[in-house]
Amino acid sequence: MFGYIRTNSREYILTLDEVAVAPQAGYVFYFPDDESCSAVLNTSALYERMILLSPAEIFSSNFSRFRCYYPFLWEHEFDNFYIDYIAIYYTNNIYKLEIELLFDFDNWKQPWSMVEHGKEFKLVFDTQSLVDAECRIGADDLILNGYSVFFDIKSSSAPLRFELEEIISILNKVHEQTLFNLSSKAHSNTVTVQFNFPEEVKSACKQYLAYFTQFLRDVGIEATDELKEEADSVLFSVIPRDKEKALENIKIALEVYLRLPSIPTLNTSGFLETSIEEQRLSANIHHLRGQLVLASAIIQ
Repeated sequence: MFGYIRTNSREYILTLDEVAVAPQAGYVFYFPDDESCSAVLNTSALYERMILLSPAEIFSSNFSRFRCYYPFLWEHEFDNFYIDYIAIYYTNNIYKLEIELLFDFDNWKQPWSMVEHGKEFKLVFDTQSLVDAECRIGADDLILNGYSVFFDIKSSSAPLRFELEEIISILNKVHEQTLFNLSSKAHSNTVTVQFNFPEEVKSACKQYLAYFTQFLRDVGIEATDELKEEADSVLFSVIPRDKEKALENIKIALEVYLRLPSIPTLNTSGFLETSIEEQRLSANIHHLRGQLVLASAIIQ
């Protein structure tokens, strides 16, 4: 359990299982107005220990707030956007969780601004219809300082880890949708599709997508493509040379192209004596089918 030792009227030392914690790893603030303490944890080891406890256990020693700093990583790192800290506090008989989100100014490479990112994130978050959850974001000039999401904790007796995993999963989905929306707006003259491939077949599926521009070229449409992994998904964008005429044709061609491997009556061996273009297409379909069969066998 977390606790603290009072050495004099102005100094408090954080303890874990009655053993003092090194000041660089964690420390305590004392608030004389309400005689409560706030703990700050700076290492992943202390954070991992904390989330194994229930909220009731975390706040058993007159703490009012815990704030955890360390390089929090999402399940898949988001470009230029990260969790600064996770805090849990107790107020008005409710346990609350706060997650502070910040931008990486030095490495920002997105085609949209940080302000646009923050506004879109809140818009997507608010459409989730989450109960007892809120995304707080300031004016445009304040968004650059980051913003926070808040969740009421449902259980005071279960380990915090279970609820935190669910919340991080929600934020993963919100951020993934945010990136997709902003990418679509930034490339209004492109066809952008979002895919969620199982890890076992992701490489083969990406290879099949990468052949699409050659497929277009073979039917007389010039275009370039971009494959980008964002969070749990793959964003596939196709940019036509002739933006006025080809966009709708590309959408139709992509729908047909994505269906080809799943058509059981499409026998790729029948392409052997046809044109080079058809043989190229046949080889890619055959490769994808083979990889899907192999992945299914491995999973089973």
